[in-house]
Amino acid sequence: MKYLVDNFKKANSNSTLTKLYWKAICTLYISDFDEYMAKIKSANTRAYDWMMLQHPKYWANTHFKGCRYNHLTSNISESFNQCIFQAREKPLIKLLEILRVKLMGEFSNKMTRSLEWSDVLIPKTQKVIDLRRDKPRFFHADTWAHDGMYEINADKKYALNLEIHTCSCRVWQVGELSCSHAIAVIDHRHEDVINFCGIYFIVQMYRRTYSLPFNKMPNVLELPEIVYTTVMLSAVRRTAGRPKKHRRQTKYKEIKRLKCS
Repeated sequence: MKYLVDNFKKANSNSTLTKLYWKAICTLYISDFDEYMAKIKSANTRAYDWMMLQHPKYWANTHFKGCRYNHLTSNISESFNQCIFQAREKPLIKLLEILRVKLMGEFSNKMTRSLEWSDVLIPKTQKVIDLRRDKPRFFHADTWAHDGMYEINADKKYALNLEIHTCSCRVWQVGELSCSHAIAVIDHRHEDVINFCGIYFIVQMYRRTYSLPFNKMPNVLELPEIVYTTVMLSAVRRTAGRPKKHRRQTKYKEIKRLKCS
């Protein structure tokens, strides 16, 4: 999401509005989102209109339908474009072969690295859990309510349900990773936090993701069912100058107010 914030800075050179925009992106509460957006609209209507060109479900945590698994991005196409930067101008068959070899290398590297892990959770997830486990010591108490439901007294009260993995802080629902309030209750019950985390954070699932085999390809691929014909280049008129390879930055035009004399 950083590139969205960078584009916002270019369109609106105001550090206060940029901070409010980032808070609106990351907040988990609808009430806070509405508050930040109202502040932006009152301060700069043009900035508000720029933000609402895209529906908040594409860039705000509060409106995202589903689970983000602690990953927030909206420029996956640019990441893919950067990945195939050297291959995108190649012929189709050559391009596909370069992508296949690149994927083989990535899968092999990730699988080899995962074989060195001894924990149940992947290292990044375990680090997040350890950081969240340090917070519960500042909580006052966890009160049992009924059937796996608890109330946590921290900076404010949070309602927790261990049965359906929900917390009123919404961190658990959005990321599928136990929040600090859930960890406090789980440790209090002397249970394992791993049992309350999404399965995609487990090392076993990580290895399963990158265990898919790749078919071996010969140096010369023969396709007997295809009639080989010479394909002529299409009549494309090149524009003047060297072709651009880097992403074109969005240009913003400042609207100048006209004053009547």
